[in-house]
Amino acid sequence: MKALKVLCVSVLLPATSLAGVKAKSWDFNTARDFNTTEKIDLASMRRAVFSNKYSFEKRWASVSKFASVLSPFQRKEFLIECMNVEEWFIKSPALKIMKQEDKVLALKWARKLLKEDKALVVRSDAVAIINDLRDEDSADLLWEELFARKNFKGSSSLWIRPQIVKALRRLDRNPKKAKWESLLADSDPKIKTQARLHLKATNF
Repeated sequence: MKALKVLCVSVLLPATSLAGVKAKSWDFNTARDFNTTEKIDLASMRRAVFSNKYSFEKRWASVSKFASVLSPFQRKEFLIECMNVEEWFIKSPALKIMKQEDKVLALKWARKLLKEDKALVVRSDAVAIINDLRDEDSADLLWEELFARKNFKGSSSLWIRPQIVKALRRLDRNPKKAKWESLLADSDPKIKTQARLHLKATNF
């Protein structure tokens, strides 16, 4: 009778419900996709994300694949875990998923990663999220990071700097004319162009 009850529960509950039973322990091994009747090996999918035995291409793809089969609570925990690893190819896709799942949390991590992360790709993703979500509160941080040493290679401007200026054109609600005029002397021609367009548009 007990075995029959267990069988009934496993048939009636969707995969995400089964997965959510032990959300924080990660000690479940399989769930079932009732659209395909295929068992999902969660433990193997998780290893494909975090194990360095796999190529970065597989690990990158595995982030979204694994996130898609988790319960909402598990998915949030998983994405936060991804933010705390070193590999850029884990953080980058996880940050983009987080933007769709929880905008407040995504902005929190975008600000942190823009300021602290070593990977240019991750910092660029962070700027894109701040811009897409129209986070005007990040304007001061964007100005700071525009001149951060890590966003240069030698004396050359990295691609993130014009991206930051483009975001500032949208998000800087209290623009200082002197700040924007100073960008006309920047070594990056793309930044000069953005500054010129902004000064013309704002009619200081």
